[in-house]
Amino acid sequence: MWFYLRTALRRDLDSGLKITQDGICEALELNDNRVVEIHLYKRIDRKEPHLDVILAPCWDDTE
Repeated sequence: MWFYLRTALRRDLDSGLKITQDGICEALELNDNRVVEIHLYKRIDRKEPHLDVILAPCWDDTE
């Protein structure tokens, strides 16, 4: 997840994580306990703050 904020001082990097993760998992009808890896990045975009997300399946043969 890349959080593009108006200013670096506006919020902590992890402050948007839980609500974003919950929203994505709800939309996909998945329990967020299925998430096995997260990468967070904080960038500045003064004109158009936004969020970019890349989702990828993780195949686990142990289940």
